[in-house]
Parts: sequence; structure tokens; C-alpha cells
Amino acid sequence: MKELNQTFVLFNPKDIVSGDFYWLYAKDNKILFAAVDCTGHGVSGALMAMTAISAMNQAIDQQDKGQIDVVTTLTILNRILKQTLRFKDIDAGLDLAFCKINHSNKQIEFGSAGLPLFEYKDGTVREYRLDSQSIGYRASMLDYPYKTTKIEADGSSFFLTTDGLLDEPGGQKGFSFGTDRFKSMIKYFGNQPMKGQIVSYQKEIDTYRGQYKQRDDQTMIGFRL
Repeated sequence: MKELNQTFVLFNPKDIVSGDFYWLYAKDNKILFAAVDCTGHGVSGALMAMTAISAMNQAIDQQDKGQIDVVTTLTILNRILKQTLRFKDIDAGLDLAFCKINHSNKQIEFGSAGLPLFEYKDGTVREYRLDSQSIGYRASMLDYPYKTTKIEADGSSFFLTTDGLLDEPGGQKGFSFGTDRFKSMIKYFGNQPMKGQIVSYQKEIDTYRGQYKQRDDQTMIGFRL
């Protein structure tokens, strides 16, 4: 993600290939990117990820490149995936966290389908969760009214994660890593240089997992503007 100077991507597939992926589109002074968690892992998850990447690119191609909109992108993506998977007689889909970054005014527009965004600033962590409806499944509403929120990004760090990290078993009783522990981890390491944080987070995750096996694909993205 060279378009963002201060960033890291922590990517831990459960198997050789993954149902998680991260996606990016850059045009002029704007960047769109997403952390995406597709149904399944391994080969089945990777095949779903390939379908989803194609659908995301199509969703961008169907818009005026100077006026790409987060809600429109999610709506088109949902339509394309529902149609594609219906023809294949597959009930699958994805969750995602989607950011549109405007470098000119240091503003982020965030939209989601099941995955959160975390903001770290001045020693505090704020969690943004907007829409829980997943994309592409048979039960997903065709024209669901996805919402967005705009965030002033100056002085903040931001983190996206798929649920494979939050659901990671570990500790003495095999409980999930969880959102509270994830937020505490960000709060503890959030002042470190962004490039160095990935080492700290990976160590925390590995230590917590201990004797347990990784349950799912894991993706975590951190960035500052």
C-alpha cells in the first residue's frame, strides 16, 4: 500500500491461500481501500476472494472516476455478487470495512458491512460500527441503505481488522482474543511508529494464541495520514 506513507498490513492466512484480502484503488488525491473477509478459508475462501475482487473492480468501473461514492460502491458490489453467486448456486458473501481517504482535507469516509474501524488518538481508542448486513448472500437485502460516517483524520491512527483476529482462541481457557483486548493492544502500542507496530501486534497475537491453533484467516491494516 505504497499510496499511504504510514501504514502496515498484517496478513496471516490460516492455510496457504486465504479468503481474506485487502483491496485498494487510487485516483488523483483520493484513495479507496478495504479489508475484506469472504466466506470460508483455504481454497474455497480464495476462490470467493477472486470473485469478490473482480466484483469490486466492476463496482468502480460502473462509476464516474471523479465521483466514486462509498455507498454506491457497496450497493453495486452487493448487486454484482448476489447475481454472480446466484448463477453459480452458491450462498456465500463477504464482510468488509471500506475507507475513502481525501488527502486534501485529511478526511476519511468510512462505510462497513459487518467489520469495524478503530481510531486511536491521544491515548484513547474509538470504535466505529455502522452496518451489520453482509454483502452478496441470498439473505442480503438487494438495495440495503448502507450508511457512512466522515472522520477528521489529522493526528489519528486508524485500524481495520477481519474477525479472524478478534475470534482467535488463546489464553488459559481458549477464549477469543476479542474486541476489548484488541482495543487495549492498540492503546498500548498506538504511539509507536506505524511501520514498527506490526511486529508488536504479531507478537501479542502469537503469545495469546499459545498452544491453540489458528482458527481463521487474519488481516489487520493500520495507517496514518
